[in-house]
Amino acid sequence: MTRFRNLGLALGMVRQIRGRSQAEVSRQARIGKSQLSKYERGKELPKLESLEKLLVALEVGTFEFFYILHMVDQAQHGLSGRENDVFLLYGQVFMVRLRDRAANTPANERRTTGCP
Repeated sequence: MTRFRNLGLALGMVRQIRGRSQAEVSRQARIGKSQLSKYERGKELPKLESLEKLLVALEVGTFEFFYILHMVDQAQHGLSGRENDVFLLYGQVFMVRLRDRAANTPANERRTTGCP
C-alpha cells in the first residue's frame, strides 16, 4: 500500500477542484459514499474498476490523475527540497504540506489546502 499511499489524497484534491461533493461523485461512479470517503482518507485502495469509474465521474484522464499523484508523492518525500510544495492544478494553486509531519503519518491526517 505504500506505493499508492497518496492516491486518496489525490482523488480528494481532484474532487474538490471540480467542485463536486462526495455524494455526487459516488452516485455518478456507482459506489458508496462511505467507500469513497475511505479511499480519500487512505483507509482503503480502490480496485482498478472502481478507480476507473471515479476518474470518469471526475472527468480526469488516467495519465493526468497519475501525474497529480506523482506531484503529491514528490511533495511528500521532499524531492523538491522545499518545506511546502505549491503547484498549479486546473487553474488553482495548491499547497501540499506533508514534509512537516513524520513519514508514518496516516493519510487521513495529511492536509492539502487549495488557495483560490
